[in-house]
Amino acid sequence: EWVKTRLKVDGTPGIVRVILLDGQIRRQELKVKRGLKGWFSDDQKYRYDGRIHVRVEYQSSVAGDYASNAEAQASGFFTVPEDATLNQIDEQVSALARDLMQRTDMEMENAMLRHMPGLVR
Repeated sequence: EWVKTRLKVDGTPGIVRVILLDGQIRRQELKVKRGLKGWFSDDQKYRYDGRIHVRVEYQSSVAGDYASNAEAQASGFFTVPEDATLNQIDEQVSALARDLMQRTDMEMENAMLRHMPGLVR
């Protein structure tokens, strides 16, 4: 979806590739208090870590022109308390994914302006 909305064809000869180098959200179970102390505490049960890393490459079809590329990445995390519902977790996962894409988008725009200035309009 990001490629469709952010990258547009303008007639510049060549090939542009968008490569997803890493894109994941992983859940890690955290230790919580057990026994009587566990009854009176609200520990964080899970930690969700997210990462995204994207590269845009341009190869000109004009002889003598050079290739260029730009990369962007973002990471983030959140923790979930023991009593969180599946809906609450799903909302936080979606929010993390949106945040990672927004930050990657801003970084990619800056990287493309620096490393691929002839292609950015």
